[in-house]
Amino acid sequence: MTTGTPTADTKTTKTTTTTTAGPRTLTVAGRTFTLPFADLLPPQSADEKARLLADIRAHGVRVPVVVTEDDEVLDGHHRLAIAAALGLPAEQIPVRVETGLTAEQRKTLAVTLNVHRRHLTREQVQQMIAVLLTADPAQSDRSLAAKVGVDH
Repeated sequence: MTTGTPTADTKTTKTTTTTTAGPRTLTVAGRTFTLPFADLLPPQSADEKARLLADIRAHGVRVPVVVTEDDEVLDGHHRLAIAAALGLPAEQIPVRVETGLTAEQRKTLAVTLNVHRRHLTREQVQQMIAVLLTADPAQSDRSLAAKVGVDH
């Protein structure tokens, strides 16, 4: 598994990539985040990455990175990695902490936050619905449709 590890001092951020058997992590200004849901969605295209990089370079991180109280990134690992690579200080990277979530709720929130932002094909949205069904098979079609923002 690939691990991106930016190492920050007060002026610069250095990003290195290594391969390990554990979960992917990202360290920004001494704070280590785990990325348990980074592979849940299809990877960004080169064009999407370039546009996000240009936007963050020009305007900074405007949408908060969503994490758990354990610093698991639920939404925004691309923004976090780009901010680290650009050397943005921690105080310029907005972070919203979600607390008290079960493992299933963490996964559901990660999927729903990303499905609404990303430009996914119909098939990719169907794959995300399958992920949500696996996380909580007891939920109704109507409830699932509302979470993902599609008709049931």
